[in-house]
Amino acid sequence: MQDAGPRTTHRRRAVGDLTWFLQLKYPPPRFQKPVGVVVLFMLSLLHRTLDRPHLGPGLAWPPAADAWRRARAALVAAATAFALLAAPALAQPPPVEAPPGEYRLDPDRSSLRINLGFAGGLGATSVRFTRLDGDLTHAPGAQERARVKINVDTTSATASAWTRRSALAALEPERWPQASFVSDRISMDGDGAWTMNGRLTLRGVTRPITLHGGIAEPTGAPSADAPRLRFIGRGRIHRSEFGLPAPTLTRDQMELRFDVEFARRRPD
Repeated sequence: MQDAGPRTTHRRRAVGDLTWFLQLKYPPPRFQKPVGVVVLFMLSLLHRTLDRPHLGPGLAWPPAADAWRRARAALVAAATAFALLAAPALAQPPPVEAPPGEYRLDPDRSSLRINLGFAGGLGATSVRFTRLDGDLTHAPGAQERARVKINVDTTSATASAWTRRSALAALEPERWPQASFVSDRISMDGDGAWTMNGRLTLRGVTRPITLHGGIAEPTGAPSADAPRLRFIGRGRIHRSEFGLPAPTLTRDQMELRFDVEFARRRPD
């Protein structure tokens, strides 16, 4: 007799072979938010309640009415969990539009990451810098006046031990304790995407660079008197253009990924 397929394969395994408990019949679905996971769990609980009722007190099977009562309770719990998880997103107030003005980088909510690829596409490693400072001139409707300047403390590199040692040896923070970016031109379109042309200074060498990214929701709590702006983006450079020595088997091209958040300066 031929196998009936993936739904019945586990029933044909030997009782003593318990490894099939660790194998999923189908790959689990992926969800962007935990709402789907909770609903999936509650629906599976509902199915279990209907299909496999538990023994009650005295090892007696409960009547059908009890099974349906538990099923209704499970369904109500699933709906409640969905409401609790979805309500915060639906109840959030509309974002506060950031007015023009001078903004200061929030160092607690900003970081820069450099991704280093290995030759031959054999994977990658990264270095994260956690101490940044900078300023932003926000000028909606007058992009020619918009300016960004960001300084990065090169001693704040965090990574695995080998990667951090290699990064510090290449950056030589005792000679060049800071890397900096200064924008020359910022172009924005209607859906929040932007292109930023500017100059990157690394190890005392300045080269032009183009960054691409978008505006994201601030992680800090913006308000009418303390608006915030958050930018996420990336760019690429070649280490050889800045005189950066390359660790063994790493590519010349590096990717910069940054997540920076600015808060409007309060008037003096």
